[in-house]
Amino acid sequence: MLATIALFISGERNVDVARRSAFAAEQSAEVAKTALISTQRAFLFIATFETHVINNEFRILPQWKNSGTTPANPVTNYANWKTFTATPPTDYTYPDIAADGTELTSKGDGPSFYVGPQDAVYAESLKIPIPWMEKVRAGEQRLFIWGWAEYRDAFEGTPIHRSEFCNEVIVTNMGRDGEKVTIAVQFAKYGPYNKAN
Repeated sequence: MLATIALFISGERNVDVARRSAFAAEQSAEVAKTALISTQRAFLFIATFETHVINNEFRILPQWKNSGTTPANPVTNYANWKTFTATPPTDYTYPDIAADGTELTSKGDGPSFYVGPQDAVYAESLKIPIPWMEKVRAGEQRLFIWGWAEYRDAFEGTPIHRSEFCNEVIVTNMGRDGEKVTIAVQFAKYGPYNKAN
């Protein structure tokens, strides 16, 4: 009888050890999965701004870069520009703005596209008339650009990711030689509309 009780207690301990081992293995697998997703998932951010003067417009092309080792697909994005006499109001919501300059009441819907691992694509070109750039250079206006990208990564069950950017465009030099206009700018990160998840 004592041998039976001892075997029963020993068996219970073995079951408890097995349960704890299985739980630890499950937690370890979850940690490994989380680490894999966080290091390999697609992550979009603005890597650079390319600029060109074309005819009577200063064009800014924000470049989205995927630093992950897996694709971002599908990706939608929207980019905006607006001038202010000072800084945007503290309660400014950084809305999407239509081509005619009116604020959209809902999220803008740019085209859907794919960004491969370690690849980069341009957002839509921001076309700013040269007279506005002259006002910025003269200190009469301040120019801000902002936008967002929403995308899925390659891992099942993960949420839609969103990256946002906002920069002030500072004109450091501007010249005219007949019809030819040259503009040098800097892009300074600005405000709370700079985040990603």
